[in-house]
Amino acid sequence: MSFNKLHFTLLVLGCFLIYACHSPNPAPDYYFPLPQPGNAYVYQYKAETEGFPDEFWLIKRTADRQLRICIYDEFRGWNQCSYEYLAASGVIQDSILLFDRDGKVNRVEVEYGNLYPREKLATNMVYLQHLRWYNDPDSITYTEVIRNRRIVYNSGQSENELTFHLLESIEDFQEGYLSIEAEGREVFKKGKGLIFFTKEIGEVHRTYTFKEELSVENFEKRIGQKVPEF
Repeated sequence: MSFNKLHFTLLVLGCFLIYACHSPNPAPDYYFPLPQPGNAYVYQYKAETEGFPDEFWLIKRTADRQLRICIYDEFRGWNQCSYEYLAASGVIQDSILLFDRDGKVNRVEVEYGNLYPREKLATNMVYLQHLRWYNDPDSITYTEVIRNRRIVYNSGQSENELTFHLLESIEDFQEGYLSIEAEGREVFKKGKGLIFFTKEIGEVHRTYTFKEELSVENFEKRIGQKVPEF
């Protein structure tokens, strides 16, 4: 093999190993648009279910391939932050923080954090989340969530949209044992990200639709406080 051919082969192999030489858009094209590293924006989701508040999702690119998505509503304040890595295979959840009304922080153990694939794949592929957290660091009681996502194709759906069907098992090991099943749906749009999501847990049904995008400054004015450093 000539030197030029060898050099070309090593260059191609090197690009493959570092995810296509750091593609300018490492996220799936249907996922949330990526701001420049260090920048953020906010999506407001309107609650279509009576009695529930709108949700505000703060989406920040903390590094080239890292996102932090924090959720706020006017009833509970900050609910959670999801720390995600944009891998060659798709979106991987690294860790989660849960916040209660007293400001207590629960760090969630992520056993499996497969959120979304890089490409639109077959409908028989399942993307698994397995989460566990303890309400008290010194306690042996915990809550566990196993969530399966699967792509579904609906008649009449735009080619620019992608729908996921969710099945969820929530197991609560507290004073006794409680198991709850949940089902939901998420719709993403190319160039926009999540535009619709719904979940049904027992008799409780929640549905949200994308309303508008806000700057961080306008979001802070709306809630009357600065975004904390999570």
